[in-house]
Amino acid sequence: MRQALKHRRLQLVILAVLLWIGSLVDPFAQGPTVINYQGRVTVAGTNFTGTGQFRFALVDGVTGAVYWSNGSGPVSIPVTRGLFSVLLGDTTVSNMAPLPVWAFTNTDVRLRVWIDSGRGFELLGPDQRLAAVPYALAVAPNSVGPLQLGAGAIRGLVQCDGGNPANAYVYIPGKSIFAVVGPVSPAGAPFELSPVPVGTHTIAVELRENGVIATQVVNVLPGQTLENVNFLFRKFFRDADGDGYGHYSQFIFATTLPAGYSTNSWDCNDANPAINPGATEICNGIDDNCDGITDPEGTPGCITYYYDADGDGWGVSGNSKCLCAPSGNYRALQPGDCNDNNPNIYPGAPEACNGMDDDCDGATDEEGAQGCITYYYDADGDGYGVTSKSKCLCAPSGNYRAMQPGDCNDSDPNVHPGAPERCNGVDDDCDGITDEGC
Repeated sequence: MRQALKHRRLQLVILAVLLWIGSLVDPFAQGPTVINYQGRVTVAGTNFTGTGQFRFALVDGVTGAVYWSNGSGPVSIPVTRGLFSVLLGDTTVSNMAPLPVWAFTNTDVRLRVWIDSGRGFELLGPDQRLAAVPYALAVAPNSVGPLQLGAGAIRGLVQCDGGNPANAYVYIPGKSIFAVVGPVSPAGAPFELSPVPVGTHTIAVELRENGVIATQVVNVLPGQTLENVNFLFRKFFRDADGDGYGHYSQFIFATTLPAGYSTNSWDCNDANPAINPGATEICNGIDDNCDGITDPEGTPGCITYYYDADGDGWGVSGNSKCLCAPSGNYRALQPGDCNDNNPNIYPGAPEACNGMDDDCDGATDEEGAQGCITYYYDADGDGYGVTSKSKCLCAPSGNYRAMQPGDCNDSDPNVHPGAPERCNGVDDDCDGITDEGC
């Protein structure tokens, strides 16, 4: 039923006449004390059945000024197949105020009815004009009560700059003076309370969306209309952790900042006071400052990671980021890789005879590299080197060019192992014997 009331137009159908119940003391000074009102509530052509929460008001058909309302609370009325009946002005009914006699001195008095469908009070339409009755039209001018002569009015706006609550209920607590306005928006929904007795009054506004009540105290002089009695409701956000930042998912509308709320909705974790837009980001796996990024580059406590494309544990010296954890190829803790496309080349790698600087020390195929060959010092270039003078090299280098040792005279290319022995007083073949066979 509530869903139907929410989405479909409510209609009010007058079924019965308005009856005066009570004694007529003076037909020129007495109005009705009770009005028997009967009506019908239909929803999209279907009669409503259930207990309705009603509000009633007598208003001026031209200006909309409120002459009378049933009270500050709703009237519970059973509705059967769309039909309901109520005695307006019967003070034995809960939340029913007495009818003012002076209201019927006006020529166009209309009955306005609201029903609460669970989303606040919705206006039934249209307003029903009360049929003219002789005693109401014949009230003598001098018989008008003091309330009408001294009454004033209060006008203003109910505004909301953070959303559009369904409607607002404006009233004077303890008096049968109220207005239902809405929808409330930043531009404001106007209201008028009238007639308002002379004196000091508290004006209360209740947003039906969340039940928040705001008040102002005003002083009404005889015949005075107070203008610009405005209420500006703002959207405040729940700040459960007390860090000064609220969360967008929990909010309330109020005219002043309530305790436990904030004017902003930027907190991304309202259960932790250390997490908010003003916090300092640290390396902890949490978005501390609510910028949508967890542990970004440069976070305090970060570590320098070097770009390591080949995954050998050594990165490029000139390409690094300070991070809370490795990210992509920024994963090496040590710089100095001279070839980041080869995982076998890095500082400390074993040098091999391959024409490359394997250990990134700036030297290629240096002495002692893996796969090196022993070369002997051969100054005379006869292919034989000095046995005691050799190096393990990847290739001949300078006089370290002989692959065979045993030269006994490295200054004479004709003297070496295997050379022909001659009668010259020299051990030509380095066999330890001179001029053998001469």
